[in-house]
Amino acid sequence: MKVIMIVLDSVGVGASPDAGAFGDPSSVNTLASALKHLPQGTSLKNLEDLGFIQLCQEKPEPGRAITARALEASKGKDTVVGHWELAGKISDRAFPTFPQGFPEKMVDHIKSVAQRDVLWNKPASGTAIIQTFGDEHLRTGALIVYTSSDSVLQIAAHEDIVPLDELYRICAQLRQDFSAPEEEVNRIIARPFIGPSAGPFTRTENRRDFTVPIPAGHLLDDLAQTKVPSYAVGKIKTIFPNVTFTGNWPGHNNAEALASTLALAQEVPHGLIFTNLVDFDMLYGHRRNPEGYAQALLAFDQALPDLLAGLQEEDWLILTADHGCDPLAPGTDHTREKIPVLFYSPQLKAGDYIGERSSYADIASTIADLFEIPYSGAGSSFKEYLDT
Repeated sequence: MKVIMIVLDSVGVGASPDAGAFGDPSSVNTLASALKHLPQGTSLKNLEDLGFIQLCQEKPEPGRAITARALEASKGKDTVVGHWELAGKISDRAFPTFPQGFPEKMVDHIKSVAQRDVLWNKPASGTAIIQTFGDEHLRTGALIVYTSSDSVLQIAAHEDIVPLDELYRICAQLRQDFSAPEEEVNRIIARPFIGPSAGPFTRTENRRDFTVPIPAGHLLDDLAQTKVPSYAVGKIKTIFPNVTFTGNWPGHNNAEALASTLALAQEVPHGLIFTNLVDFDMLYGHRRNPEGYAQALLAFDQALPDLLAGLQEEDWLILTADHGCDPLAPGTDHTREKIPVLFYSPQLKAGDYIGERSSYADIASTIADLFEIPYSGAGSSFKEYLDT
């Protein structure tokens, strides 16, 4: 048996009850916002058939799959804590954020490690900030440092000015050094870009994330300890830097990640395939592009039949998300939302909507039950709903 878990990065399905505490209005609903911008005459018929689309509605009707919505128990709304919770690790402390920029002590340390000056040091849109400071960066060699509402330290640099090896070295050293609770951002992100001196500048796919290691007690450790193979596709490996996966497959964009997933599904008879589809969040959610978001959903819907056709009778496909990023919400940051939970197997006789779960970690607990292994993480299994 194999389990394919695909995280549609940021495809939330409605505001969490505590959305206001995270600065989000009760109206946020990433999937519903994207659906409003589907091209006329098109539909997400395959996702609707499974019951996925219905999850953004007030009272979801079931499709062919077992579906639910899950609330986030962790203190955050970012990629890391979302994925950790999907793997069964709830973050009970909030990682530090820096809405006013990083304190002088941290900036001085960045300068010391890099032997370069720093530009900006405030929250910013990554695509916009390189247009604003790209030319000055080319002239001075100073690093463009910025953050967001999430716990991230991002460093942008032109590949001709700061070679990739140098940029990665700087970020790796800062990851090691910023370990005190008040400085420990959960991700340090190298953001290389290219372009002529007058611009425009374009970020490349050479991004690299340096993430805080996940603490022990989660599904991925349990799989390794029981010799169940696990395969990381896309940025999954960077989110779990201290997890030893059986294999790591590329997924710089949705198309590449889906191609890797399909190839693995054909090769792997047993284990977990853990995939992240990054484009929804990176290209369309943060950039508040609902039309692009809708097109990406349409492309995924069109790829879905091939995924389903590759499932053996005992296999499971899971579709879910890690947070929201409503393309119609104010600002450019993630939104605190419920996530879709969809389990499908050819062996299912009928689908059902089973309500709301209190944690994303219920997914990890259920996967452990499917593999019939001991489980050390959080959450409650709903395997009884999957029995056929």
